[in-house]
Amino acid sequence: MASTLKIDESWYHRTTQVKDRTSAGGVIVRLKQGQIHVAVAQEVGGQWALPKGGVERGESLLQAAIREVREETGLTEIVSLGKLGVKERYGLKKGIWITQHFFLFITRQVSGVPTDPRHTQGVRWFELSQFPDLFWPEQTALVRESAQTIQERVRAYTSRR
Repeated sequence: MASTLKIDESWYHRTTQVKDRTSAGGVIVRLKQGQIHVAVAQEVGGQWALPKGGVERGESLLQAAIREVREETGLTEIVSLGKLGVKERYGLKKGIWITQHFFLFITRQVSGVPTDPRHTQGVRWFELSQFPDLFWPEQTALVRESAQTIQERVRAYTSRR
């Protein structure tokens, strides 16, 4: 179903009374030969997306983001470099308005095994300067608009180590 959808501007303008949902996720980066690479999860339908999902009762946004990253990528050795941004849109069925909170994480891991193969099939790394278009355009925009912030935070983190 999702692979045939066309994501246009209507997905980003709330026009009706719908339920609200809060989700959290991550932009995971690692250094490879001095270049920043970003992890992207391949969903079961073949689409590429940032790992994210709903916040469970009792979880903070950061805790939810860490859990979702671990579940959807299998990357467990991650360090938070702070909140990166918030994006909003309709869910797939347009009956839910989702507020997505994204955090920046850094890792040395190259691969991991997703813990729930019903959602994601694996991870691929893309160079930050050549970040591809993802299924959800707001995720692509978040990474591209935050490129300088990502570079600055990674530089600050690595200079302390």
